This record gives sequence, structure tokens and C-alpha cells, in this order.
Amino acid sequence: MPCLLLHGESNIGKTQVVRKFIRDHPPTFDEQRGVEKRQVISMQMPPLPDQRQFYSALLFQIGATHSPKAGIAVLESLTRTLLHAMKPRMLVVDEVHHLLAGDYREQRAAMNLLKYLANDLQMSVVLVGIADAVVALQTDPQMSSRWGNRIFRPN
Repeated sequence: MPCLLLHGESNIGKTQVVRKFIRDHPPTFDEQRGVEKRQVISMQMPPLPDQRQFYSALLFQIGATHSPKAGIAVLESLTRTLLHAMKPRMLVVDEVHHLLAGDYREQRAAMNLLKYLANDLQMSVVLVGIADAVVALQTDPQMSSRWGNRIFRPN
């Protein structure tokens, strides 16, 4: 699945572009299955690249209730189950430069999580952030090859 990194200076309208894209792709409801389908799911990277916080933030964005004390395995399973049912085509993660707030191990785990979701759900992942997002992605050759060839920087 094609992935994209949208980066630029603060306050140039990156988040507004994402919001407009989401408005242009509203959710629909599959009455037969009783499931909301979203083409695009948008979330913000937590302030620290913590897997539990990431899954919790993603579940919050799709309106799923969950226990804040649940373990990562439970949150991951719930997230994957719900997303497989919703069949999103794209996940947008804003403020992706927050990856740099964690230590090396946390950064790697968060980047692996992004790759895993893209592969598992067969969806595009669009990462949005400031120039530090490029630095964050260049620390991992797989991330760099997946997102580095598709970088969009608005003027």
C-alpha cells in the first residue's frame, strides 16, 4: 500500500488539509452488517511513542470503548478486530514527529507498529508532521524506504 509523509513548518495548514480530506470522505453505515465503514481514520500521535497510548488514541478516534488498564495485547487485538470490520483505506497520523520524544527502543516499537498496521490492514498510512518527522523516519531503513520515497512538502 502506498504511504506518504506530509511535512512542513508549523502553522502552514497541514492539519487543515487533513481535516478537509476527512470531510470529503465521510463515514458510511453498512446496515446489513451493522458496522460503520470509514475510508479514512485520522488520529494524533501521542506525545510519547508509547504503544498503549497509540492504540488507546486510535480506539478513541473510532469511538470504541476500552479499559484504560488493558494490556497492549488486548488493545492491539481490539483495534485490529474493529479496523478489519471498518475496512479503512487510509490511516492519517498527525504530529508524527512525536516519535523523537521516546528513547531508541520506544521509537522502534512505534515505527514497527505503524508498519504492522499498514501491512495487516492493507491500508495506506499518511504521516503528518514538521521537518523532524523526516529525521524520525530516516532512523529506520524500512520506514525510510516506505515513506521516504513519497514525501510531500507543501510550499
